[in-house]
Amino acid sequence: MAHPHARGHQRLGGSLLGVTFILLAAKLTWIFVDELLERAMRGGDRNKRINPARAQTILPIARNTLLITILVITTLVSLSTLGVDVTPLLAGAGIIGLAVGFGAQTLVQDLITGLFIVVEDSMSVGDFVEINGFMGTVEGFNLRTVRLRDLEGVVHHITFSKISSIHNMSRQFGIALIKIRIPRELPIDDAILLMTETAEELRTLPDMRWLIWSPLEMQGIHAFEEGCPVLRMRMRTKPEYQWDVSRAFNLLLKRKMEERYIDVAAPRISVSMEGEGGSRSAYVEGRGEI
Repeated sequence: MAHPHARGHQRLGGSLLGVTFILLAAKLTWIFVDELLERAMRGGDRNKRINPARAQTILPIARNTLLITILVITTLVSLSTLGVDVTPLLAGAGIIGLAVGFGAQTLVQDLITGLFIVVEDSMSVGDFVEINGFMGTVEGFNLRTVRLRDLEGVVHHITFSKISSIHNMSRQFGIALIKIRIPRELPIDDAILLMTETAEELRTLPDMRWLIWSPLEMQGIHAFEEGCPVLRMRMRTKPEYQWDVSRAFNLLLKRKMEERYIDVAAPRISVSMEGEGGSRSAYVEGRGEI
C-alpha cells in the first residue's frame, strides 16, 4: 500500500503538471488568436494591410479584451486543477460584478459608448477631429478613453461617455471655403475672373496640385460690407488640407492684387463737419471701416 504522503505528492505532481499544460495551452491560444487578429486586419496578407488606421484602432482594444478573457479562464481552470473549489469564486465574482455595475455606471457607459464608436468607425487612429471643443489628431484608444493631441502639442484623454459629438475632418474630402471682400471700384466680373485665374494658377503649383481636387466653384455674393460685395467660393481638397489650400489661395491672390494695384481695404470715406457759422470747418479723407 502506498504511503499517504506519497499519494499526496503524486496528486500534487499531477496537479502541477496539469497547470503547466493549461498555461501552455493558454499561451498557444493567445498566439493563435493574436495571429488571427493580425491576419483579419491585413486581409490575409502581411504585406497589404487593409485600412491601417482602423486596424490600429481596433487591434489594441480587441487584444486587451481577449487577453483579459484568456487570463481569467486560465486562472479559474488552474485553480480547479489544483483542487480549489471555484464555485464560491464565481458566485463572489458575480456579486462583485453586480455591485461594480451599480457603483460604476460611468465606467459601463464608457465601455458601451467606446464600443459603438469603434464599430461605427466614427474615428480612427490618425484622424484629425474635434471632440468637445478640442481639435487635434487621434493618437490612440483604450477601453474607456481616447487620446487626442491638439495643435499645440497638448495631449487630452477624453472618456467615451463624455463625448457629445465628433467632428471628423479626415474622411473622403475637405472643403476650402473662401470669402473675399471686393473693392467698390473693381467690377464684379473682373473680380470673378481674377479669382478664377488665381485658382487655376494655384492648381498648377507642384505642392498644391495634389491637394486640390476640383476647380474653383464660385457661389456668388455672400454679403455686402460697407457697400462692398463679399464673394464666396470653394474648392474640394484632400482631407485635412483645406486650411493649407485657403491660405495658399489668399497669398497668391494678394500677390496678384499687388501686381495690378488692387486694394481690398475698406473704401475711402469722406467726412464733412459744419462749423457754427455754417461754413465747412474741416474735411477729413482717409481709410477705415465704418
